[in-house]
Amino acid sequence: MIFEVLEHTADIGFRAQASSLAGLFESAAEALAGIAMETSNILPREAYPLAAEADSTEALLVNWLSEVLFYIDAKHLAMCRF
Repeated sequence: MIFEVLEHTADIGFRAQASSLAGLFESAAEALAGIAMETSNILPREAYPLAAEADSTEALLVNWLSEVLFYIDAKHLAMCRF
């Protein structure tokens, strides 16, 4: 799984790559977490059941990343593996 942070003057984004759809979603979640916080020193201690649903792959990715962001932002969790 690979991701690259894309800097922009008004925003930030990332480009994620993987050999499978599941790996792509994992890589995208790792990229989002990496943008939100420093993840290199986070040790996994608990597992959380993240899930998303949608009618298309694109919408599913958006919903998945929204779920990840909810756990990071609203629940104040530091996440490092997906």
